[in-house]
Amino acid sequence: MRYNVAGYLVNTPDGPAGEPGIGYNYILTASGVYLQAENDLLSVCIPIALARVKVRGLADLVTRVELKHGPVPLDLWTTAVQLGWGHQPNEIYLAVVWCPDGAYRLFWPRQQGARTNVAYHREPSTVVDIHTHPGGHAFFSSVDDTDERGLGIFAVIGYPNGVHEARLRVGAYGYYYPLDLEAIFR
Repeated sequence: MRYNVAGYLVNTPDGPAGEPGIGYNYILTASGVYLQAENDLLSVCIPIALARVKVRGLADLVTRVELKHGPVPLDLWTTAVQLGWGHQPNEIYLAVVWCPDGAYRLFWPRQQGARTNVAYHREPSTVVDIHTHPGGHAFFSSVDDTDERGLGIFAVIGYPNGVHEARLRVGAYGYYYPLDLEAIFR
């Protein structure tokens, strides 16, 4: 039996047909191509190429981003926003991690922050990667696109004009899908 990292499936009305991959699946649906992937912390099914017209004879899929341990408590986000504000003018990196005691925690790893970048070591139990843009808008840069190639939730907090703004996305092996804050933090 051959094992492929990527699987290629067709979503028929009777369910997916084809050979699934051991890492992730591309799924052709009535509305386009979706990527499906999961790990111990996260399960996603996101559109990566939407069709201009429905593909007849195929079934649709629902976009899904599921944290396997439930939503992250909103107070961790609030703390991240405050920490970023307090450490301007340098960028910082924070991570929401899943701990063996069965709880999410905000983790601040050892790092080297500067005005426009931050170097850090990522924890394997990271559920949400968060970095800041002090004094600027929240956006994902081409450097972020290069760094965020695994399966995960990614957030950037900007602080333009003395107020904070945020952007969140799920990343799945180089494909990205925007998220609302409430999809992850409650």
